[in-house]
Amino acid sequence: MKLLHLYTKSINTILFRILQRRNRKQLATATNYLGKLHDYHIQGLKFDFVPVQKQMLTETLIYAAKHCPYYTQTLPGLSQIRQLSEAEFKRLPFLTKDIIRKHSKDLISGIVPPNGLSPRKTGGSTGEPLAFWSSGNPDGEYQKFLYELYGYEPGDKILAMDGTLVEDELTTKSIFWKVKNNGNMLPYGGMALSSLYLTDKTMPAYVDFILSYKPDFIRGYPAFITDIARYIATKNIKVDFRIKGIELTSELALSIQVNSIGQAFHTKVFGQYGHTEASVFGYTTDDTFAYYCAPTYGLTEVINENDQQAGIGEEGEIVVTGFSNIGMPFIRYRTGDRAVYGGAENGIVKLNQVLGRTADIIYNATGDKILLTALIFGQHYDALSRIAQWQIVQNIKGEVNISIHSMPGYSQADENEISQAFYTIANIKCDFVYDAEFIKTAAGKVRFVIQNVKE
Repeated sequence: MKLLHLYTKSINTILFRILQRRNRKQLATATNYLGKLHDYHIQGLKFDFVPVQKQMLTETLIYAAKHCPYYTQTLPGLSQIRQLSEAEFKRLPFLTKDIIRKHSKDLISGIVPPNGLSPRKTGGSTGEPLAFWSSGNPDGEYQKFLYELYGYEPGDKILAMDGTLVEDELTTKSIFWKVKNNGNMLPYGGMALSSLYLTDKTMPAYVDFILSYKPDFIRGYPAFITDIARYIATKNIKVDFRIKGIELTSELALSIQVNSIGQAFHTKVFGQYGHTEASVFGYTTDDTFAYYCAPTYGLTEVINENDQQAGIGEEGEIVVTGFSNIGMPFIRYRTGDRAVYGGAENGIVKLNQVLGRTADIIYNATGDKILLTALIFGQHYDALSRIAQWQIVQNIKGEVNISIHSMPGYSQADENEISQAFYTIANIKCDFVYDAEFIKTAAGKVRFVIQNVKE
């Protein structure tokens, strides 16, 4: 047994080193082509990304067919994959959240050792949480690319306006910010200003901090930044320093929000679209707020109601194939997000509008607005891996009704985790209902949040 253990440990070590080399190679490839993508947008130097994307797609499919039991059964043979046409690729089966839940073990690569995998959870902006495994992704490099696209220079300060938890000893002193990522500005910001504690009473402290910190870039939740922007405009507060740009992420950015933020801070506003599943990296480059999807990050499709490629100007569901997560590959994954398809040029898919993310708000007992992005999507609930779908209904300030369709293993501890977090973070009480029919819109859609409280 001891020899078997040592043999297994040795094999895992070798495999892990192989994966590390693969990840370094992939990172080098991404860096190389991100330079070309930068020049494509800034200098107009056209480059055809189709061949390199085709190669990355083929490598991903071959890898999955070889090493993931689920894909061994659902993908064509290796020789067929090498000759796969675009039309044939688009006839491959979709991957859904339900399939991932049912076949989680078979989707994991057989050659990735346990120490090469990290658990990931997504709160699910469409109300369908998901737990899965990841072997990492090059997201940081793409974030750096985006900042460089907007003029980032070494020494610039990036302020993250997100759902970071701040210790009680700071918040009691009206300090709602803290150093993030050990102060490293790239790629996600070196200082965090938390949305969790924003109220009418605390608003002046938030604005004073921004004015004193003088960030060169801001990245964060659109609804949160919009609240700050509207206060600045209403109070005629002067922003007496230059902000190079503001990146809106994690929520749907509405045009009225983009305009309010741009006017208040006198700067360019750009958007970044992605998700925890790390299979698409979308970004905007101009005031149209159309999103371009980085061709070497993954392959992006938009499918219509007939599960066919949407036409230009047609709305559909975003379907993605990621190139980086070799621990648990996502191939033709239905995200649940919706977009208006804008065509493709040289392998770069354009989304004229992203429709799938919402900036839902609930209210605590005193009427303060609580952003769902911070309260739910910005946290990491263990319970999410045991929830098939959920819906939040608010009829009274300070209280919510949470309807849950649970999965095997869900317990009172999971309910307690959610209830305690809602109360501790936002002072909101929860009542739970299980396996009841969800409230639907007139079009038959299930919205994640049903807000019946008037502001």
